[in-house]
Amino acid sequence: MPLAIYVLGLMIFSMTTSEFMVAGMMPSLSRDFGVSISAVGYLISAYAAGMIIGDRFLL
Repeated sequence: MPLAIYVLGLMIFSMTTSEFMVAGMMPSLSRDFGVSISAVGYLISAYAAGMIIGDRFLL
C-alpha cells in the first residue's frame, strides 16, 4: 500500500481518539474548572463541530 494510506489512517485515528480522551476526563475536567459535567460535554460537541467545518473546507 502507498505511504499516504498509512498516514491517512494515522491522522483519522488521532483525530477520533482525541474526542474519546476528553470524554474519559470529563469528571476531572469539570472538577478542575468548577463547571458541570454537561458543560464539559459541550467541549466535545464544539470539537466535533470544528472537525466537521475544518474537514469541509480542507476537502
